[in-house]
Amino acid sequence: MKLSIQSAILMLLAAATLYGALSSPPAPEHTPVTALALSTSAPSAIHLASTHGSAYQPLLELVDQYDGQLTYNRETDTIDLTVNGSPFSLLLGSGSVLQNSYEYPGDYYTENGLIYMNADQFKKLAAFSMFHS
Repeated sequence: MKLSIQSAILMLLAAATLYGALSSPPAPEHTPVTALALSTSAPSAIHLASTHGSAYQPLLELVDQYDGQLTYNRETDTIDLTVNGSPFSLLLGSGSVLQNSYEYPGDYYTENGLIYMNADQFKKLAAFSMFHS
C-alpha cells in the first residue's frame, strides 16, 4: 500500500500533537475558593463566629499547624484535606464535612476570600484521622 506524502505528513503531525498533549500536564487553575456559611436553617456562621470569638481560625493556618495538605477540587466543589495521613473533605455546596464516607455538619465560613473553620472541629477531625488511619 502506497502512502502519499500528504498522508504521511498528516500522520506525523497527528502523532506530534498527541505526543505533545500526553507529555505536558495541564496548567493549574487559580480560582478563589468560596464556601457557604451553613445550611439555611442553621444560625449564621458570621453570628457564630462573633459569639465564639477566636474559636475560628483561617483554614490554611490550621492545615499548616498539623502539617496537612489542602487542595481544591473544582469538579466536586470540595476542599480535600489530608491530616496525619487520613483524608477528609469540606463539602462547600452543603456546608458539611465528609470523612470515612460519613457526612457531618461543618462549622466553617468564608470572609474576605478566606475560609475560617472552628479550631475545635478541626482538632477533632485531625485526632479522628490519627486514630483511624
